[in-house]
Amino acid sequence: MQNFEQLQIEEYTKQAYHSYATYVILDRAIPRIEDGLKPVQRRILYAMSELGLKATSKPKKSARTVGDVLGKFHPHGDSACYEAMVLMAQSFSYRYPLVLGQGNWGSIDDPKSFAAMRYTEANLTAYTEVLLSNLNQHTTEWGPNFDGSLKEPLILPTRLPNLLLNGTSGIAVGMATDIPPHNMKEIGDACISLLRKPSSSLEDILAVLPGPDYPTGAEIINSSQELKQIAATGQGQIRQRAVIKESPDQLIITELPYQTTSSKIIKQIADLMLAKRLQSIKNIRDESDEENPVMIVLTLRSSRVPKAEVLTLLFSETDLEKTHKININYINTNRKPTTSGILPLLQNWLIFRENTLIKQLKHRLDIVLARLHILEGLLIIFANIDKVIQIIRYHDDPKEELISAFSLSEEQATAILETKLKQLAKLQEDLLLEEQSGLLSEKDKLSALLESSAKRKTHMISEIKADVKKYGDDRRTRIVERQSSVKVSLKETLPKEPLSIIISSKGWIRAGKSHDFDTNQLVFKSGDKLSALLKGYSHWPTILFDEQGCAYTLPTHQLPSARGQGDPISKYVTPSSRLTQHTLNAHPDQSVLITSSTGYGFISSIEQISSRNKAGKKVVSLGGASLCSVNTISNEATHIALISTQGRILIITKSDIPALSKGKGNKLLQIHKKDFEANTDKLAFVIAFTDQCALVLHAGKRFFKVPPSEHSTYAGTRGQRGSQLPRGFRHVSRVEALQQ
Repeated sequence: MQNFEQLQIEEYTKQAYHSYATYVILDRAIPRIEDGLKPVQRRILYAMSELGLKATSKPKKSARTVGDVLGKFHPHGDSACYEAMVLMAQSFSYRYPLVLGQGNWGSIDDPKSFAAMRYTEANLTAYTEVLLSNLNQHTTEWGPNFDGSLKEPLILPTRLPNLLLNGTSGIAVGMATDIPPHNMKEIGDACISLLRKPSSSLEDILAVLPGPDYPTGAEIINSSQELKQIAATGQGQIRQRAVIKESPDQLIITELPYQTTSSKIIKQIADLMLAKRLQSIKNIRDESDEENPVMIVLTLRSSRVPKAEVLTLLFSETDLEKTHKININYINTNRKPTTSGILPLLQNWLIFRENTLIKQLKHRLDIVLARLHILEGLLIIFANIDKVIQIIRYHDDPKEELISAFSLSEEQATAILETKLKQLAKLQEDLLLEEQSGLLSEKDKLSALLESSAKRKTHMISEIKADVKKYGDDRRTRIVERQSSVKVSLKETLPKEPLSIIISSKGWIRAGKSHDFDTNQLVFKSGDKLSALLKGYSHWPTILFDEQGCAYTLPTHQLPSARGQGDPISKYVTPSSRLTQHTLNAHPDQSVLITSSTGYGFISSIEQISSRNKAGKKVVSLGGASLCSVNTISNEATHIALISTQGRILIITKSDIPALSKGKGNKLLQIHKKDFEANTDKLAFVIAFTDQCALVLHAGKRFFKVPPSEHSTYAGTRGQRGSQLPRGFRHVSRVEALQQ
């Protein structure tokens, strides 16, 4: 019977999760500092180099490359591998692309629109020579592939810090990385500065490396202090803003923030236009082409449109201004995840580069010494060629005889014996001596470089300068310190137009421009008619009340035009009961007096009773009563008159009424419960006025006037029964307040 190792489930889980986390961190999601690549990227480049897909060679099908990568080095999904390959080929994704693609490899408008790998072809870009040129068994780390049948490079011996040149992003277990790309000329200058002066400070580096350089251009609007903090800690946020050219009646977007697509920007702007928050723009066109990858034209309604306000809204509400998280996290030379600033990263990379150079020099020196040793033997042959031929011809063991006769090494003797007689006859002493002289000179140079750190640094500087001259380009992303955009509130961007809000008896709503709208021009559906006409403004909310005291807020600026038949109110809100005639359209700060038929009431505001919820907001607790009034009251109003159906009137001060956001309120006028239940008494009219106004109570064709001097006759405190009106005026049909 077999014996199995037994572990506690807790211990096994810890070990399994630790192994998984270590794998994801070290071998999948986080790049190495040496070459700045993740394993899948490194394997793609190596597989392509093994296929001979150099920049000058003919490209091959991408499916061939992906097949080699999966079959030999990376046993994962083909789609994920191909997407990694596509990313390295997109000039708007990588600052210095590593793959040169032919066919459809996506566009800045839609990066995911690339063709399938069976349709595209690819080879390596010229820049990859910086990463792959010195790749051999002696200059870099190698390890077995997944099945142990092949060897693969664990890092590439790059001559430039690709980690900062192209940047990267990835999510591992418990950590992530977001490294921005930088400009090659600036990175080269920073490396040279550190090589010449190892004690260079961060300020010295920032003088030549001011910040990231994204492939899509645009502007970095961080302050110099913020950029310094990011460079020092390796963490922070880069704020990037699109480049927009202005003309008298147009705004032209020519550069977008990194990882922002034209299609998304157009949709965001169109949504703002549909929501009537961007009415200054008449239309939007995408004129992008091969010569202009980004060309979004916004046509303004007039040359007098305040462009600064439009730009402020665009930057705050769309991805024309975008924030990039920075987290410079990488696997260091000790194979441990590390977060650092720019300076220690460059210092550690230069140490790696010098160590790699030492390995390359030693390897080359070994080759030179081996060849010099062979040449020394060949020169001996040239001087004694007749004797050498005799030995080879007549001796049974010519190798041992040659070694004995001329004091040769085994390697020299082997080289002589492997040389064809025809070639021996053609050997010329001057050619051998010329080759020997060149190799001796190279040997001296290699030895000097190995012995002197200063000479190695000079050599590294010359390599960096040559690579930068060959592959470098100018900065694309300008660094311009600007104030970041502030979120613009909805009410600040809404159109401010006078409207007449029309509600039909069957619950359809629309809005006509101006307060002088002619209702005679209205056309209703069959069997429908006008129910309510409310005058207000497009930037004020429209509020409806149902029979249960719930308030429903409609976006006035989105109401359809009165030229049509409108939209059903149910499109905007979902009332739980039948809507009442009580409607409001007023400024959010406007005070509102809400009363119920049982004489209770309170003061609220439009903002407090508004709600974004389609199901509305419970505002009034009615408890079997009904709404009596929902009226706006001015700040100048000082008194409130309450009139019941039994002809009683009570005048109280506005300060007697509580201010609440919702609820039942306080008793303002005494209504006996028996009378209310018998339907013989309830609160009928409520009106706010100043102490300089006369109250006019209409009873049919007659009216009763209460001048300011007689207000005290009907005045009282909150909750009283009130005074009886004179006979003939107790059935009030209408109330108004007239300024005296």
